[in-house]
Amino acid sequence: MNRSVKSTLKFAKSQEELSLESSSRNLWWEWLLAFIGTVSFINLLSSIFSMKNTYLVVLVASILSIGIQVLYFYGGKIRTLSFGILFFVVVSVFLLYPKILGGLYITTNQVLDTFGKCFGKIMPIFSVPVVEEAYTLSNVIFIGLVTFIVTYPITFSIRNKDIIVPTICSAVIIGLCLILKSELPPILVILWSIFVLGVILGRICENKRITFVLGGVMGTICVLSAVLFSFTGFTENYEGIGVFSLAKFKIDTLVHSARYEDNDILPEGDFRNLKAFHPNEKEKLEVVMSKPDSLYLRGFVGSEYNGTGWNSISNSKLYESKDLFYWLHEGDFYGQTQIANLAQAVDSSITEDQYNYISVKNIDACSKYIYSPYELLRGATISLPKDKIGDENILSDGFKGNRYYKYTALLNQVKSYTALSQKLNNEEISNEKAVASYVNNEEHYNEFVYDTYLDMPENIRNLLKNHLGDYDLDGNTHLNYYTAKQNILSYLTSKVSYSTESTFIDNGNDFLQNFLEASCEGYSVHYATAATLMFRYYKIPARYVEGFIITPDDVKGVLANSAISIDETHAHAWVEFYQDGVGWIPFEVTPPYLNIMEKDDELSGLPNMDYEEENMEQNDNSNGEEDVNEGINEMDKMKDLSFILSIKKIVLGIVGLILLVILRKKIMHLWFILQAEYGIRDFFLSRGLGYVYKTQVQD
Repeated sequence: MNRSVKSTLKFAKSQEELSLESSSRNLWWEWLLAFIGTVSFINLLSSIFSMKNTYLVVLVASILSIGIQVLYFYGGKIRTLSFGILFFVVVSVFLLYPKILGGLYITTNQVLDTFGKCFGKIMPIFSVPVVEEAYTLSNVIFIGLVTFIVTYPITFSIRNKDIIVPTICSAVIIGLCLILKSELPPILVILWSIFVLGVILGRICENKRITFVLGGVMGTICVLSAVLFSFTGFTENYEGIGVFSLAKFKIDTLVHSARYEDNDILPEGDFRNLKAFHPNEKEKLEVVMSKPDSLYLRGFVGSEYNGTGWNSISNSKLYESKDLFYWLHEGDFYGQTQIANLAQAVDSSITEDQYNYISVKNIDACSKYIYSPYELLRGATISLPKDKIGDENILSDGFKGNRYYKYTALLNQVKSYTALSQKLNNEEISNEKAVASYVNNEEHYNEFVYDTYLDMPENIRNLLKNHLGDYDLDGNTHLNYYTAKQNILSYLTSKVSYSTESTFIDNGNDFLQNFLEASCEGYSVHYATAATLMFRYYKIPARYVEGFIITPDDVKGVLANSAISIDETHAHAWVEFYQDGVGWIPFEVTPPYLNIMEKDDELSGLPNMDYEEENMEQNDNSNGEEDVNEGINEMDKMKDLSFILSIKKIVLGIVGLILLVILRKKIMHLWFILQAEYGIRDFFLSRGLGYVYKTQVQD
């Protein structure tokens, strides 16, 4: 054999060995990326759905699944071993089928539970076919099986440089985060980013080892970005940088206005940029009643005071009472219809002939809310969902809300609610079964009310103690209703002044403290806020409410089924307190409104409330003054917190994708330049990095 032939054979053998070595090394990098992708993806899902104790089982299942693939790759007898292990796994699945099924139901319940917490809904619960002591084991086995299976498509995406699987998985994670407003562990996000970038760069770079290196570099960038965002306060509530907080507020307001065409003068509980109050005659609602009557129409209801306004109770907190509301709704007990149900239970003379059939056309008010009275009985075109937890307000259906709806109510019961309480305690009630059912439900609901609507910041409690002084409960759960109301009215009509020019800007000051100690003047949102917290100080559950009032003057002489125009001068804020056994009762504390609506009880010892009532009359379109009714209404556009969180995350995602596209183009551009001008192999060899590309040398 001549020398040239031997040289050729030796070169071919060398090339084959290099090829095998290169293939083996590339596979190890691919399997490492697959391991990172599987572990991060499954644990991200576990984090989103609040599943605990999953890290160890995910690690073990990932190693097992990837190990089988490694053994299969080497072929020969080792490949037989991979089949043996896989057969063992399949047999184990059949033997452990009951526990795996139990794990499926447990995981499904956890997923539904997470959605329930997010949306404040009562979710269905599946019966788990294993004993409670085996719940943890069943869940671990199921998560392990899912991890074992998921490893294969993730490995496939790396081996074939396919971005479909990473794209779908990333879309699932991002979608769930937007919907559920989840906060993800940064380390898992970084690991998943490394995996995704590794797959993407694998489509750009032929050398898979370089792909992993670049993926690591991008992972480092992700880490530095996360640290930067944490220190700048860019994440979560944007508290670190003022410009982000302002942007969040602006976007929030714009989204809310776009959805609900919100042009209300009411602030929906947000006082961060409260302006002077100057209502006009712009029509907001058109109300038609079969029996025209004076009513409070509730819209926004605030339950948690935050120093600059009011929030609704969070869905996650409400979800703690899901069992209670399930049984209350099964018994047809709703906080929104409580007074009407009580009136029907204690007064058998109330028949359908006395029902008030009401239709509301929302012309220019916020369409997020169904403006409904305390006497609500049931809806014609609206419904009270049985799976909804809580009763603060009734929200419209649909993305844009509801502009026209009908419901049935009783005539004004608020002006005689004490009579309802007396009838409830009357032992000679004819409808004993209905009363017994009502009392049973109210006792459970009453406990929820006291647990939920007495909260206030400690600094506010101390503030009110300084202004209202101590008091003695005499063994009762709360101060006497009459005494509490008289104390609150006495303070608010003597210590502070009514003014429609009062404003408030969030500069770190507390809204209530500013009202009571600094400005000492305000309009209905100020008075209602103060009264709500004062009721709570006296241990009486209370909530802040915004809506519209239909006064006795509005319905005077109005024929049945005639349209009643409700303009901005009817917009108002008030406090509602919980009367044990009866329900939520509106209470007026804003001076110019004290004699507008009928009330059940008269309080003595209050100063003269003559606030030029001629200015409080509803205009009959006889004059064009801009500042009518020196004392009715409020102001501003507002927000929808759940949507700003979604907008925030969408914006961050878009920014990330834009950066990725820019980076990809630059890498490709650099790659082609190096390849065209230097020859990529020579370029790296000339810089002492030839060992990185040595394994790529092919004949």
